[in-house]
Amino acid sequence: MGTIVVVGRASGRGGETAERRLRDALESSLPDDWTVFCNVDFLENRRAQEGEADILCVHRTAGMLL
Repeated sequence: MGTIVVVGRASGRGGETAERRLRDALESSLPDDWTVFCNVDFLENRRAQEGEADILCVHRTAGMLL
């Protein structure tokens, strides 16, 4: 079972139900060596624009999936 880390709150733009279903599916189906971060805020340097990654899957050797 993957590890789930909820970093922030959903942005409130809708879609929270779908995000929750995906998070639950990832948690129950990913192996233990995967970590899923939810609602991760970021700042894009080139345009100084804020954004949010709804789901970020990270693995020590395989890398990450955004």
